[in-house]
Amino acid sequence: YEPRNRYRMNDEDFKSELRKLGGAPEEVLSNAEMFEFFGRIMRADFEVVEKGPFPAAIDPVQCPIYALMGDAEESAQRIGNWQQMTQAKAHTRLLPGNHFFINEHANTLAQTLMQPYGLPVVY
Repeated sequence: YEPRNRYRMNDEDFKSELRKLGGAPEEVLSNAEMFEFFGRIMRADFEVVEKGPFPAAIDPVQCPIYALMGDAEESAQRIGNWQQMTQAKAHTRLLPGNHFFINEHANTLAQTLMQPYGLPVVY
């Protein structure tokens, strides 16, 4: 794992990176007041991920894990690693898209989470 430290980029480089990843609304990126608020949240998300590696001594959970991600993600080929985090089954699925794949696949996500429990999915 090679940390990228995107959370430390200056605002313009960070905005450029967010545009490249897709999914961050242009209204947020081009509005100084909105970016001041949401930029901190997005930086915090990147910091959590990029400061890795995560501790190896985490005890696996005993419930199933449902992991979905975009197939264009840099780490997509490692989605199976979620199995190490549970003593139950890790259900994994790659969907077309990047880090923000959920924007195009909200219905699939809802089905994935509701169907194992026999709950109806209402669109």
